[in-house]
Amino acid sequence: MRSSAPARRVAAHFAQRVIDPDPAHELGLTQALRAQRTNEALHSLWNRFADGSDAFDATMRRVLWRAMALRLGDGATIGQRISFAHLDRFEFGAGLLVGDQVVLQGRHDGRCAIGEGHLRMAVDAQQVHLAGCRRI
Repeated sequence: MRSSAPARRVAAHFAQRVIDPDPAHELGLTQALRAQRTNEALHSLWNRFADGSDAFDATMRRVLWRAMALRLGDGATIGQRISFAHLDRFEFGAGLLVGDQVVLQGRHDGRCAIGEGHLRMAVDAQQVHLAGCRRI
């Protein structure tokens, strides 16, 4: 049964924020982790911080995603308890918000780009199927 209440338009909040560059120490840590560890080892390290709720855990999630993904732009927010496969096939733009409990599954033989003109999105769902991701 449909409601007779008029629809309302709500302005995007998160996508309109100013995106500051990520700190140099995060970028340095990302480079060091990429040089020292395999993607499997990085994924294992991810599990230490996946559920944490403090600022350090959030920073480490961003650092580890940047180390595992093809690219992660500045100002990304990576939520808690996220599951993923083939993160090394994803490119994430600046200002991305990935909400809690999201499942992202890339393809071993493809590439997916999210953000910065591809698709600015805030994701808060149990599973996401991205039609824009294609095999390249």
